[in-house]
Amino acid sequence: MRSRALGYSALFFLSGATGLVYELLWVRLLYQSFGSTIQSVTTVVAAYMGGLGLGAWLLGRRADRHPRPAALYGRLEIAIGVFGIVSPAVLGLARHAYVGAAAALGAGSLGSLALRFGLAALVLLVPTTLMGGTLPVLTRALTGTDRAALKRWLGRLYALNTLGAVVGAALAGFVLIEHVGIRAPPCSTRSPGPACW
Repeated sequence: MRSRALGYSALFFLSGATGLVYELLWVRLLYQSFGSTIQSVTTVVAAYMGGLGLGAWLLGRRADRHPRPAALYGRLEIAIGVFGIVSPAVLGLARHAYVGAAAALGAGSLGSLALRFGLAALVLLVPTTLMGGTLPVLTRALTGTDRAALKRWLGRLYALNTLGAVVGAALAGFVLIEHVGIRAPPCSTRSPGPACW
């Protein structure tokens, strides 16, 4: 149990770190579309928090009934990794869809802003929902149906995930995006999943 707990603890840490790397990457990508940091940050934070909540609720319930939650976690990480690889292209397509729709609708500045926000948030809701499911699914994989183990581990695992998020934010903000750019980080972020390896 101890070696398994250490392995799961490392996954919780890495999951938190990579989630924040993605969040900052998406802010930079949306800045290219919106041309405004505040709109980019607002869109990403709204989609991120909404997706985390939705994923925890939907996928957490599924993890309770899944016979192999560790396998479900692996599939979630692979899907997130794949989306990370294609996210610059998908957000670029959303930008082109926005340009076409805005021209057709003749949207004013408020309508234009709402359209950009809606398209970007819709695109980001997919990976953030998957990310939201990782914590409850991995918790279920570690503790099973043992409520005593859940009480013992949940706080520690959440703390590790949050610590990973702090490290991921610092790594993305000061190293990856600055020195590698915004096109390469997706393959260096979703470490737990093998999609980039």
